[in-house]
Amino acid sequence: MKLSANVLRRFCAGTPREPKALRKLLDDLGINLKRLDVQATDAHLTLELLANRGDHHCYAGVARELAARTKTPLTLPHANQL
Repeated sequence: MKLSANVLRRFCAGTPREPKALRKLLDDLGINLKRLDVQATDAHLTLELLANRGDHHCYAGVARELAARTKTPLTLPHANQL
């Protein structure tokens, strides 16, 4: 799965700005990073997801892990109620 570091920062303020620091933090969380593409304005992460960790299959799940580790607030988008 591909993720954008900028989008992760929208959800979790504790997401590191430096791509190498973000890679180290994801490794510490047990999230396998297969590829890191650094561009001028963003870093794109390609994650190898495990079948037993369904919470890592979306931005919100990865942001929750980052917020818990960095002890920073988590900002999730509001869901529309029917």
